Amino acid sequence: GSVVAPGGRVALSRLKLLALGRRGAEALSLLAIQIVTGRQHQIRLQMAHVGHPMVTDKRYFSSINCLKDMLWCRRNFLHRYRLAFLGASQTQVEVLEPLPLDLQAALAHVLPGDAGDASLKALQFWQSGSPPQCW
Repeated sequence: GSVVAPGGRVALSRLKLLALGRRGAEALSLLAIQIVTGRQHQIRLQMAHVGHPMVTDKRYFSSINCLKDMLWCRRNFLHRYRLAFLGASQTQVEVLEPLPLDLQAALAHVLPGDAGDASLKALQFWQSGSPPQCW
């Protein structure tokens, strides 16, 4: 796997908080992350490094916590909802993909983690299978 090291290559990501959530005593965040540099396991490693590992991440999270996550989310909760690149004719190509059904079902186990309704609306939106929105 990859590691964070002082002499390592730069890995740049941008993130946006979409929703705060909770599952029992666990605090969760639903994020949109834009990869700038595209390193192997970049998102998973960066999130684990700052103390916010991905749900059901078998590589960068403890085995005990991963097993707990698997009770409600059977796989790594990571989804590429937007892919954009320049095509052969130098035209922008963009593909959007809603959250898969298994991850929509996993989100049903997450309650909003804040008092406002922004997190509730975001969780409901992503559970609905609606086409993703640009951020």
